[in-house]
Amino acid sequence: MINSTKLKFILLSLLASSMFATMAPFTVATEQAGLIPAYAVLYRIIIITILAAPFVYIYARHLFIFTKQQFWLINAQALAGTFLNLAYLGALSFIPLSLAVIIFFTFPIITMLVTPFVFGGRLSPLKIIIFIIAFLGLTLIIGPKFDSLDPFGIFLAFVGAISAVVQLLLISKLTRELPTVAHIFSVHAISAIYTIIIVGGLFALSYLPAPPTITPEIALAFSGVVISYIMSYGLFVYVVRYLDPTTISLLSNIEPVVTIAIAIILFGETLLLNQQFGVAIVLAALLAGSLIKSSPKTKGKAL
Repeated sequence: MINSTKLKFILLSLLASSMFATMAPFTVATEQAGLIPAYAVLYRIIIITILAAPFVYIYARHLFIFTKQQFWLINAQALAGTFLNLAYLGALSFIPLSLAVIIFFTFPIITMLVTPFVFGGRLSPLKIIIFIIAFLGLTLIIGPKFDSLDPFGIFLAFVGAISAVVQLLLISKLTRELPTVAHIFSVHAISAIYTIIIVGGLFALSYLPAPPTITPEIALAFSGVVISYIMSYGLFVYVVRYLDPTTISLLSNIEPVVTIAIAIILFGETLLLNQQFGVAIVLAALLAGSLIKSSPKTKGKAL
């Protein structure tokens, strides 16, 4: 049975997942109001970093002591987070929200495959079978409309998924070595620099239009992006100290359910029957993966 302490962290992880699930719909609403995802990501990371900087400087500047290895791992996490946000949310400009989210949320299954190689343990045949089943589900989702879908959007969603795996594994390691405030702020400050460089470069090369004037409609939708991100990320970094990465990633199977429901209810998106079947297969694969007990070697300090 699950003890009460672990149950608390599981519930907090589910809450974090639910909050993260609302970020993509808010991003779509922000784009519909006139602000494309790239600028939404840029503004969000800059605002969060600027707001946090004075408090971090006053109360936590003494915590910023890292080894050389930790410094480069923080940089790697920041880069992974930058690609995650720009790629996944950027995919929403090219493919439907429901499709982007189901592609992106294959990352728990990818994490399940990768974790044994990173933290030690055995990659069981059952995990391989679950991955194959999820992949077959994806082919059912993408296949019927592939000719009418933008391949670049599909590519971005997969880049986001791979980036999420890298970020999760790095967070799992660093949160057990570093003070939370120093870790979170360092990652966001460095990610802000990476985001400015990437978005600025795309704008300079004329791949992005000039940023629009912020209207009340943009501000309202964008505030939802910021709030959902702060709550989901804060809870996520907290629970990752106590739950192993496989458990956390597989608990996140609630996210595509919430996001797809929002896409259907608020944005009027529809899925063909075989696409619905494919979504069910992917979600079933996520659920099956969540029932697999993590190898003891992957747990570290996790409960």
